[in-house]
Amino acid sequence: MLVRAEDGSYHLIYPVGKQIQFPLFDATQDTGLFVRAALKHRGQLKDMQILAAAKYYTPDEIVDTFFNVTGKKAVFIQVSAEH
Repeated sequence: MLVRAEDGSYHLIYPVGKQIQFPLFDATQDTGLFVRAALKHRGQLKDMQILAAAKYYTPDEIVDTFFNVTGKKAVFIQVSAEH
């Protein structure tokens, strides 16, 4: 999702506005919830794709979290769908 720029910063580049929200989860904390549910209902979920999210994040929240965790600067860049 994040691309490293020549200056060492990171760019989150998507053809969406700043208010769009991405469904994400923290793999270190939330994975067990989804795996447990998938195993519990494995008969119903056989051959199905499971989509999971613990929370929805705006692009600014994603780059802010990236900075808070890594200490590396990141910015959201909105591009047109043609890019």
